[in-house]
Amino acid sequence: MIDPTNWLNFPASTTDANFISLINGYVNFIDYKEKSENPITNGKYFRIYLDDYTAKECFLSAKLSTSGFLKSIPITYEELNIFFNQLQPNHESDDKIIREIKSLLDDRNASMIDIKPSKILSYIKYNMKDLKQIYKDKCVARKEINEDEIAPIELVAEDLYHLLELKPDIKPNVLTDMLYIDFNYGAVIKDRYTGKILADNVYMSIGYQGIAGEIIRAYGDNPGSTDFCDSGREKYLDICNQKMIEEFFRKDRK
Repeated sequence: MIDPTNWLNFPASTTDANFISLINGYVNFIDYKEKSENPITNGKYFRIYLDDYTAKECFLSAKLSTSGFLKSIPITYEELNIFFNQLQPNHESDDKIIREIKSLLDDRNASMIDIKPSKILSYIKYNMKDLKQIYKDKCVARKEINEDEIAPIELVAEDLYHLLELKPDIKPNVLTDMLYIDFNYGAVIKDRYTGKILADNVYMSIGYQGIAGEIIRAYGDNPGSTDFCDSGREKYLDICNQKMIEEFFRKDRK
């Protein structure tokens, strides 16, 4: 996954779920307040949205992501795209496309020592294919907005260093005490004005201490601790956070 954090100073703890939800159309836009060392943009409010390649605010796209590879190669993104389309099922063979790439480089007096047509073809087949699947021929654009334009629904997610202050109202029992099970929110969607939680991702953290820890040690494993979400079926919070976003906005649009 391409990480937009470095480009947009977007909160790292929520980047993946938000990015995937935006690209797949589960949300129309994402608003956030920038926190960065850049005095020009720090503290300002921005909206990230999908647009076409004419958007002057475009920050991320398949076309922009190829710019580094094409920096020293006399081929345009549009020409790469033609070769990419030729590779689709029932189209041209690899050998024919390599010949076409070589012919194009020869016309532009490019040295075959520094630029091998096979390397360009490999980039098209694998890197460009991944980029097109990620961006779906759209660009991720950003524009500054006023505070009163911010969406009324807010996503709050746990980050790598801090648990959410909000805690789910789940009463402990004998089993949870014995296994050292603790419940936390991985993320919540809430109303910015009322603070009401509209959707949540609750996960349980199992400490494997006490009796449970001794049983695990007996089998030669290190007890440690493990987190589970989605009713214990999943242990990656970002996947559960993404699922929460998808389900909430699908329901919200009905």
